[in-house]
Amino acid sequence: MLSETKRTIKAERDRWQRAARTIIAATRRDLDLTQEQLAERIGWTRDRVAKLESGKSDVKLPDFCVIAQRGFRMKPDDLFLRVVRW
Repeated sequence: MLSETKRTIKAERDRWQRAARTIIAATRRDLDLTQEQLAERIGWTRDRVAKLESGKSDVKLPDFCVIAQRGFRMKPDDLFLRVVRW
C-alpha cells in the first residue's frame, strides 16, 4: 500500500512539473518573449530558463513566483490557475 501511495505522489509531482513547464513556455511565447528576454527580466541565464522549460531542472515554487511576477508581470495565482487548468 505504501509503495502505491508513493507512486501516486510521484505521478502527481511529475504531472505538476510537466504542466508547469508547458505553461511557462507557452506563456512566454504568448507574450512574445524569447528565453533570453525572460532570463533578463528575472535575473537568470538563458540556459537556466531552457533547462527549466525542457525539464532538465524542476520548477520550484519560489522560481515559479519570480517568473510570474517579474518575468510575465502577472500574479503567481493567475499563472498557477493556468497550470491547474492544463
